[in-house]
Amino acid sequence: MTVANYGSVFTCCFFGSLMMLYLYLFCRSKHFVLKNGTLVIYIGIFTVVIRMLLPWNFIFASNIPSTKILPFLFDFFDLHIGNFKILTILIIVLTIGSSFHLVLYFYKLFSFKKLLYQLKPIEDARILGIFSTILNDFQCSKHISISKVSGLSSPAITGLFHPVILLPEKEYPDQELQFILMHELNHYLHYDLWKSFFCELLVCIYWWNPLAYLMRYQMKETATLSTTTISVENDTVICSGDIIVWKYKNINGKLYKRKYNQTTQKWIGNWIPA
Repeated sequence: MTVANYGSVFTCCFFGSLMMLYLYLFCRSKHFVLKNGTLVIYIGIFTVVIRMLLPWNFIFASNIPSTKILPFLFDFFDLHIGNFKILTILIIVLTIGSSFHLVLYFYKLFSFKKLLYQLKPIEDARILGIFSTILNDFQCSKHISISKVSGLSSPAITGLFHPVILLPEKEYPDQELQFILMHELNHYLHYDLWKSFFCELLVCIYWWNPLAYLMRYQMKETATLSTTTISVENDTVICSGDIIVWKYKNINGKLYKRKYNQTTQKWIGNWIPA
């Protein structure tokens, strides 16, 4: 391992960018996510973080000579603006930007935590009974409270150490409520809250890299997909956000119905008597 220099730092940023682009493209593949889960993807994120924190040349690494790009960049960064090198100014800007994003992120976290303390856990016996059954089925002993929030558009789970499931102030049928609670519990069991936390830290530190924002967006979509899919007739995959409707038609004088996914525009199962 050699001492960090301009070349190793540039290689580190370049490698990290390629890895983030690689992860972003793989996260867009629903087939890959459903087959391999999110563990492989998060191992990739861990690799990016470790590589960016260790900007050194390793003994086993092979160097590719650069006769145009790197010399041009080094000469440019060595130029002076007033009494400061461009490289010095760049480091100061990146450091201030990362510090600002980190402080803002943690401020939002603590502010949101204060709001959570003001919420009262629900006492609805029906909801608590359904959730208790789900916890037993998943063999989860963690205490997870449920609260209803006025103005909330969709269910969510939050809290790294003391998770809370947030529900909109509306009534859900038992089957839909069961699916919603299972979905949010899966986020906790898959450590999606912690994964999101570290992903946000990565974006705060590398705020200057557009690929970090693309990766964060796609990771959120991937986490939702990995916890909301269920199998139905003929191994058709349905996501909780999909809109499923019944379609009807007359066959030989008899009325039949069949499920149709308006989101994916695909049929589900077979025609059955209505």
